[in-house]
Amino acid sequence: MHTSNPRYQQLVDAMGAYESVEGSSSAPAGVPDCFECEIRLTWLIHDVQVWRIDRVHLTSDDGIWVDSLSNETGGDVVEQAGQWHRPHDAATLLAVLKAEGLTSTEADSTSPVPVSVSPAPAAAGADLGASVAGQTSVLRLGLVAVAAGVVGVLLGIGVGWWRFRSRSDRDRVELIG
Repeated sequence: MHTSNPRYQQLVDAMGAYESVEGSSSAPAGVPDCFECEIRLTWLIHDVQVWRIDRVHLTSDDGIWVDSLSNETGGDVVEQAGQWHRPHDAATLLAVLKAEGLTSTEADSTSPVPVSVSPAPAAAGADLGASVAGQTSVLRLGLVAVAAGVVGVLLGIGVGWWRFRSRSDRDRVELIG
């Protein structure tokens, strides 16, 4: 999600993204240790450097918990200790995640769960790495560019060969006599 997206400011407000995070370094008891059970929000400075990662956990019994790692000084965010806390506005956060297609409600439960998606490479130029659709479109664009390059090279070789063959027949001189 880019800063130009109208939901971006809602996400910032719901997460309290620009406020300091105070919480516990220990995970709450109701949060499972499950990588597939989290929604990861990656915040970038100038579209190039990660300064904050929020791992959002939607629990069925205990609401929404967030594990935030941040480093505004330019160091490696992953080396920082996470702080577990509640989002500033859980209802707005859930609405934004649903609007972006990152959660679903299973038929046997009224609790939202993260959407299961296959991993995609990080999208260059995104302000928020949670947009799977944006990552997938960048991958498709890259594949189209590679395919176009291969077709161009093959076409160039073919046209060059054809011109060489047609020119050599025309310029041939036979001496009889």
